[in-house]
Amino acid sequence: MENLVFKKDKRSTKTRSKIKTALMVLLKTKSPRDITICEITTLAHVNRNSFYTHYKTIHDVMTDIYESVFVVFSDIYNKYSYNDIILNPYTFMKELTLILIENSAFSEYVMFSKHSGTLVQDLIDNFTEAFYDKYIEFRQDANPIVPYVIKFLISGTVEIIFSWFKNGRKDSIEDILVCLSGMIKDGIVSARSIKLELSNK
Repeated sequence: MENLVFKKDKRSTKTRSKIKTALMVLLKTKSPRDITICEITTLAHVNRNSFYTHYKTIHDVMTDIYESVFVVFSDIYNKYSYNDIILNPYTFMKELTLILIENSAFSEYVMFSKHSGTLVQDLIDNFTEAFYDKYIEFRQDANPIVPYVIKFLISGTVEIIFSWFKNGRKDSIEDILVCLSGMIKDGIVSARSIKLELSNK
């Protein structure tokens, strides 16, 4: 079983990673209320004392998964400037995609479990807001239309990457990311051109 390590999450320990991964595997086929701590510890190969050293309840584990994901993805996002993402979205998207590939238990959890809640949508909303902040800082233009464009691009990218996973990852992710990168750059340029054209009428 692959462990959700999330190497950049300084709070995470090997035992907690095993517990989180075990829970996500179980959540693909069961609801949280039907999962027991015994099932988690057996799948994670840890004892009950180890579980209670780190968590009180299964809900605490789910909260830790949620928070860990935001820490990891935010750490990656914060490395890139507005220009980095706009001029070369490929590098940014590849780093995020590699996290999903390296942590397949997490990827399958958010894509196939009915119990991942609003995690994906919350991540999209978080990235939209954070990227809009970078946009305003860089361009000094609080354009209310921009968040819609950003959310469209992010949501579309997430859907395509998820489709790649669901199709068995048989196609070249490099080709897909290169294609997406071009679409994002062209889409932003096109949006700017349309705005300029409309403002000149």
